[in-house]
Amino acid sequence: MSYEETPEEAKAPLSKIVLMLLWELAKLIVPIAAVALLHPLAALAVVLSFSLLTCLCAWLKWPKTAKALSWLLTASVIGLSFAVFGWMPSWWGIPVCVILLLVGMASVSSYERYLGLAKAKPQPIETFAQRGASAWHGDDLLTPEGEPVRCLSMGEIAMGGPTYGTYLFPDGVLLDGLGSSLRFSNSGRYFAAPLPSRDSWGLLILDRQERRVYRNAEIGEFWEIDEFTDQAISGRHSPLVGNQSYRMALTDLLAQSTGVDLVAVRDLWLEPGWQAAPAYKTFPAPTGEHRLRGISHLPDSLRELDDPTELLRYPALRLEVDGALSELLIDADEQPLWRADGQALVCHAITLGATRRWPRELWLWQADQSWRQLPAGWIQAEDEPDLSWDAPIRLDQDQLQLAGTFNAPYLDHLHFGYSLHSTYSDNEVGVGHDAEGRILLGEYRRSRLTLLQPLAGQGVRGEAGLLSQPLLGDVAARFDWRRDSQDGRLGVYSCRIGDWQLDGDWLLDHRVSDCGRYLALVAFAEIPAVPHRVCVADLQQRRLLAYAGQPLVARLLDFRGGVLSLAEVLGRFGRDECDTPLRRFDQAAPAAKRAARFVEGDANTRPYYQPLALRVGEQDLLALPNWRLIERPQVANADGDFVLPAPGGRDAAWLFGTQSEFCDHYLRERHPRGGGCLLTASGLALANVGPSLIWSEDGRYLALTRYIRRMEASERVDTDQWHLLVLDVQQRTLRDTASHIGCMPQFLGFDANGIELRVLPSDWEHEDSASEWQTRHIDLSQLLALCSVEFEACGALWLPPEELARAGQWQRLESSHLQPWRLS
Repeated sequence: MSYEETPEEAKAPLSKIVLMLLWELAKLIVPIAAVALLHPLAALAVVLSFSLLTCLCAWLKWPKTAKALSWLLTASVIGLSFAVFGWMPSWWGIPVCVILLLVGMASVSSYERYLGLAKAKPQPIETFAQRGASAWHGDDLLTPEGEPVRCLSMGEIAMGGPTYGTYLFPDGVLLDGLGSSLRFSNSGRYFAAPLPSRDSWGLLILDRQERRVYRNAEIGEFWEIDEFTDQAISGRHSPLVGNQSYRMALTDLLAQSTGVDLVAVRDLWLEPGWQAAPAYKTFPAPTGEHRLRGISHLPDSLRELDDPTELLRYPALRLEVDGALSELLIDADEQPLWRADGQALVCHAITLGATRRWPRELWLWQADQSWRQLPAGWIQAEDEPDLSWDAPIRLDQDQLQLAGTFNAPYLDHLHFGYSLHSTYSDNEVGVGHDAEGRILLGEYRRSRLTLLQPLAGQGVRGEAGLLSQPLLGDVAARFDWRRDSQDGRLGVYSCRIGDWQLDGDWLLDHRVSDCGRYLALVAFAEIPAVPHRVCVADLQQRRLLAYAGQPLVARLLDFRGGVLSLAEVLGRFGRDECDTPLRRFDQAAPAAKRAARFVEGDANTRPYYQPLALRVGEQDLLALPNWRLIERPQVANADGDFVLPAPGGRDAAWLFGTQSEFCDHYLRERHPRGGGCLLTASGLALANVGPSLIWSEDGRYLALTRYIRRMEASERVDTDQWHLLVLDVQQRTLRDTASHIGCMPQFLGFDANGIELRVLPSDWEHEDSASEWQTRHIDLSQLLALCSVEFEACGALWLPPEELARAGQWQRLESSHLQPWRLS
């Protein structure tokens, strides 16, 4: 009975919509045409037959059948009118047909009202001077007897929309999903509340005397209720827009609403449909004579609980072993785990006297020892990855195995970050790019683990062992705690894969490759050092592959396709400073062996993280560049850094630092990118450009785009804007069209005649964009006629005037990867 919105998950295909439309037209036209083809007397007989059948079904209390026949009666009256028109030979058939149609429709309408088939509608009235409570916030509510009505929970539709809540009356009546404009009738017998919804509103009436609730999903005029008597209800619709007042008779409203009697559950009165646990549930042992049952449990009184509905939404079962009731409660969907011999079991449970349902501790029952609570199986150090534990998976004589997972780490930006966040669910990540730069999506699954908890443990750190998820041959790596670091922030573990004991001390953080052959590990380093030695255990070759570099490892991120990615700390940046692609940090990280204090940092700065990709080689791990080499022009929503060589290989353009307008970690694979920086191998630098660029055939010109959000445009526009720029690498000049060339431009060609490109009507690429591309051509002569801006020499670089202030940042940029395309 809880409030729930049900938006469409997907649009119906066009073919299905057309078929539905044809079906509706057939239901409308076929009955009319069938009667119209009959002789008027035969058509009249059909009308009379449907009249009698409709009356009979209404008398038998078959409302759905009566309403269907009522529509056929209406269609037959229309058909009778056309039959008379076709039967009369002269023009007199026209007025006779019209009169017969009007009289017939009026008669059918009166007949439906007489049979109770026609629904009454709220009638517009003049606005009341005195208004009821707002639909956006409710007042404290008292019953006519002066007793308070408890509001158990409150929510709002969308952001800042009308509110809805769950209300508990003093007599135990509990109603859910009610709007905040509530009202009792003048006699106190009835209670009315709107039923807010994103789509269409409804109305609820409670008969307090009969304890009966009426819900009507078709009466949506009463957003705010102004007056309520035992005869009628009055209120207003959409106060922020029309604010039209309506009134409707209470008898009509109740007659056409669905009514249900409230059901007593302990000291509450509820509508039918609340979740309820079975009376009991058995959990048979695999062998032996012991019997475990869960018996439905509800306290004698629910009204006084902080959340009276909690045990209804999440039913609990009281455990009974061999006929003896315990003091433990489990959730109704909990599945206790038996030992194979049937002499012991374990489950998550709470005691009867517990004030909170969560967290639930592990309880062990043994045939000769009864119930006892198990201590915490895992105690985590401050800087270790968070682990979450699921259900027990195996119970042995002296050990319990629990399934668990690491949290999923991610940076607060796509390709760098100033915070390392995490989530406790599998998610979608980018796993590469297509030929035009679009992000390819893939599933990220958190690392699975198994906790080996000794049953005789005392709950101290290091008692339990950990197993990784299986590698090749269903072999798992086992981690056993040895000690903690001097500052107590990290644990030191041994690692064994089957019978292969790895030398050295390791961190708990690890990642199994998607193929199962490799296990990525980070070696422990004592302060003042930070962990910096990254290794991969090759299970097939039984050897460790190491990375020669010493990154300041923050966390392992992913391991797929033979590439291990991790987050490393490269520097620190002022907490209130604004970063740019040229200046992500202003304090470089020291050597890893003395970087502990630097990584810990201070309140005025924040760490700068960047992903590092390591490919598994034959003998070691090789660092991959953080840019990709492309061979064709990219789309406007192309992601990441890349290098586009000029034809002939005598120059190249390196684009880096582009982001979506939101500058966050979400993939937003269909959104345009902008704000990037560009550096050519010939030394020309330019800022604030997007990924759409192309070289001319002779390599002299580079066409680029500048992405401008609509809110930053110089005039009011309906979409984001893209300006075309032309860079002359020989003359070292820049030309700017300073006008919109179309949304999401992608260059197709650039020759002596000009530039060919395609654009979209919208400023993002959606699922149907493939059919919306429009091709355009811009003459090169038209572009060369534009005013040009000359670049100025600054050391080995050439900068436009607006970038001279950042010349030092440009000159410090590491660009050695452009050397293969630089002319001697």
